[in-house]
Amino acid sequence: MTTPQLPHIRALSFSLPQAQQLASLKYQQGRYAAQACISPDWLASLTRHSDQQADLLLSTLTLDGIAFNYQQAITFSRSLHLAELSATQIQQLHQQLHPKGGQWRSLKLTLPLRHQSGQQLVIASHSNPVAESIELALQQLRGHIAAEVEPLIAIPVFIYDLLQLFPFLNGNRRIALLLLRELLIEQGHEVLQYQSMEALILRTDPQLYTQLYACSRQQAPLQDWLMYYWQLLQQCYQGFEQACAQNGISNKRGSKTQLIQQTLASFEQPFSLSELQQQLPSIGPDMIRKVVRDCRKLGLLQSTGRGRAAKWIYNHGAAGY
Repeated sequence: MTTPQLPHIRALSFSLPQAQQLASLKYQQGRYAAQACISPDWLASLTRHSDQQADLLLSTLTLDGIAFNYQQAITFSRSLHLAELSATQIQQLHQQLHPKGGQWRSLKLTLPLRHQSGQQLVIASHSNPVAESIELALQQLRGHIAAEVEPLIAIPVFIYDLLQLFPFLNGNRRIALLLLRELLIEQGHEVLQYQSMEALILRTDPQLYTQLYACSRQQAPLQDWLMYYWQLLQQCYQGFEQACAQNGISNKRGSKTQLIQQTLASFEQPFSLSELQQQLPSIGPDMIRKVVRDCRKLGLLQSTGRGRAAKWIYNHGAAGY
């Protein structure tokens, strides 16, 4: 796969629908940032769910029979920041992802195309050291951000460059997703902490590879690659708003009573009060016990014991609180 000569990033022009998509995302970003502080416990639960979903999807076995550790890589990626990001840190990120990771690819590869059955893709060996090429791409990205190029353009272009390099023998897509997530969060799209873009990308895997391959062959404009990511991010914002609506959380701080009720309803198995309190670290134990007592009176909770060893069961078939 040869990297095409991309148009200068500042010279890109967009059709009306493309410009509208970008404007809509910027509006969603501003709307999200303007919201009052939502309960940190609820947001933490969304983060855990997003991480677990991504880990479940991407911690699959590799060809050598060893599983990727996507959750471990997510945790490490949160320490990365664009100002200091380097090829060495990306190498370390790959080591977190896979116990045999961190080795730059030096071989020419022939791989089956994921989006075209029976077709193969030849990936040449690198003429320049991988680390040097990545450092150049990072330098360009930092330059674009410093020059106030829209991050929603600059970051996907960097991801494109990284995927074209194919720096590792495996795990390249996972590394790209981790960096995409953290770089966009750093540039103000915090919604990606609470919504799994990984799940959306895996759902549209053929489209991702179709766009990547077409751009590499100069059969599609770079704008198509950008639109692919913008549509995914738009779905993340929509998913976050739907989660807020489904849990009755407005743009104001959610009710503590309501949050406790929602957390109780999330337990599928018997749980203890200490386990409940761990899910709600910013709410006092007296408040939690009061809501538990009220829910018990309404028949929503049943106790299976007494004292600290007591377990509680939520009755999902009972009437609402």
